[in-house]
Amino acid sequence: MLLLTVTPLGSQPRIDTLEIERRIFEEVNRVRRAEGLEGLAWNERLAQEARRHAQSMAAGKFFAHSDPVRGDLSERLNASHIQWWNCSENLFYERGHQDPVPIAVRNWLASPGHRRNILDKVMTETGVGVAVEGSGSVFIVQQFIRPPDAPPKRSR
Repeated sequence: MLLLTVTPLGSQPRIDTLEIERRIFEEVNRVRRAEGLEGLAWNERLAQEARRHAQSMAAGKFFAHSDPVRGDLSERLNASHIQWWNCSENLFYERGHQDPVPIAVRNWLASPGHRRNILDKVMTETGVGVAVEGSGSVFIVQQFIRPPDAPPKRSR
């Protein structure tokens, strides 16, 4: 499946950010299930916050878990009134690939900290946000939370 759509001659191809978000969500859940874990539930409010961070990085030309204006993940979640007991975040940046999804997930799984976030059995919800900077750079943010009222995980 191509992520790029046909555009008029002389213009930049359009990247379908919602399609990238959906595919990251599906691929991360596929990896979790392959490891014997439950899939994560989609949280649209969390996805909106992930999109805000991706857009902020693209507009501000930075790549970091801490936004110079909005702060770190916990501060951003609190400012968005998203209740959480535990939270984490994976970031990915790339330019020049037609399909950033397999590259992002492969790189996250190769990094111990990012892999730990994906396979954290405590987490129950996720949201993914994607932004594209004018030059075609793609910023992907995946946030993970366990809400304070989430039922405890059963031991296996």
